[in-house]
Amino acid sequence: MISTDLFELIKLFIDGKGRLEPEVFGLGDFSESELLNANFELIGESESFHFFEKAFEVFYSNRKITILLKQYFFGCESLGAGLSIAGGARLVALLKKLIFANPAVKKSIDVYLSEDKTEGALILFQKFVIRFDQWSKRSSYTVSTIEAEFDNERFGDIAKKAVFNTYERLSTDSISGANLLAYSNALRRLIRTISARG
Repeated sequence: MISTDLFELIKLFIDGKGRLEPEVFGLGDFSESELLNANFELIGESESFHFFEKAFEVFYSNRKITILLKQYFFGCESLGAGLSIAGGARLVALLKKLIFANPAVKKSIDVYLSEDKTEGALILFQKFVIRFDQWSKRSSYTVSTIEAEFDNERFGDIAKKAVFNTYERLSTDSISGANLLAYSNALRRLIRTISARG
């Protein structure tokens, strides 16, 4: 169990430009030896692109959910972190908190959706990718992963390119109140959140 809640953890991730402080997870640093000693699992070959991952519990809306912390490396070079989130963290609730903490977030958002609009991704500040999905067409969008582009030209825009290759961009400027009714409740709430004045 880590001491911060999910929103604060995500805010730290964005403020840290895709990096997190090891102390949050009870670590001295994010070296490979430290991660192995803390029972992180190695995924991939250590001579090339690989990462270490471990599950942690974190508070979210008066309950505990599980996150998977991933620390990425290329050889010995640390590239940054990523988070997978299980347990139903609602996208719109998280987004509202991020916008309240930093109003510039709203203007930075690009929305990408699958053809059936049951999953997609937000790109924030052209650096961060928040992926989301639905358990059913009547449910809210929930956050599945949060990633950031690595500060390494070898992997230029790898997170965003994956979004571009999978989803179509939604132009919220072209959506009026009338055709908004054609969308699911989850998508309407998302559009209203990022389109609201303020």
